[in-house]
Amino acid sequence: MNLCLFAAVIAIMVKPLPIYASEKASEQLHFKRLKYEYQNRTFAYVSIKKASEVLKSEPSGGFFQA
Repeated sequence: MNLCLFAAVIAIMVKPLPIYASEKASEQLHFKRLKYEYQNRTFAYVSIKKASEVLKSEPSGGFFQA
């Protein structure tokens, strides 16, 4: 009984290295893409904000991004 329990605990604790390395690489790629997307959205927000401030005094009026 104790031997089966011990074997089960060891089986749960041991994680194969290739799978772990692959998950780690996948996680790094995911965060890299999140950072890239964040930078794109920040750039778009700042650009639209600047454009709306410049066009505020135009005859057509300002605009808002939905």
